[in-house]
Amino acid sequence: MRQLIKTSKFAIVFLVAALAGTFMTGCDYLGITPDISEYVETTQETIPDNESLKAYVEELKPLFGEYYKDGKTLSKLEVKGNAINVEIDLGSSTEPYGSFQELMVYETTRVSHSIYNYRKSYEAINDIYRINISFVGQKVVTLYGKQVSDMNGMKEFDSKTILDALRR
Repeated sequence: MRQLIKTSKFAIVFLVAALAGTFMTGCDYLGITPDISEYVETTQETIPDNESLKAYVEELKPLFGEYYKDGKTLSKLEVKGNAINVEIDLGSSTEPYGSFQELMVYETTRVSHSIYNYRKSYEAINDIYRINISFVGQKVVTLYGKQVSDMNGMKEFDSKTILDALRR
């Protein structure tokens, strides 16, 4: 009987510890994304278009045009205020990936990397408030300039940031 009581106490303590651990990790296992309100600036929503950023995006258009061929289409690449809006039609094929989710992770990484690293010395990239990538028929992925990190001399969004943006 004592052995049963010790075993059940151990099981209860283990269960409480496991639940607390899950809660403390930000509920990653449950797919709950972190709060992004610290990156949202309502004053950015009404500012005039950033002309330097517009010029930079115009330079990006030929590069992005090369990315989207063979059933994929770049529908829009524009600047509104300090936000860059991209619209991509991925077509009906997920090749070489197994799902649209995996393809959107790849495309989000490629688009954001290209925007921030095409001309790293271009000052306008420091003004980027938000990047909205709209995948036609799928979803809109929003990344904020304050989320970007410097990784090995490149400005990048870490994988967790991209996956969280895809879950929102």
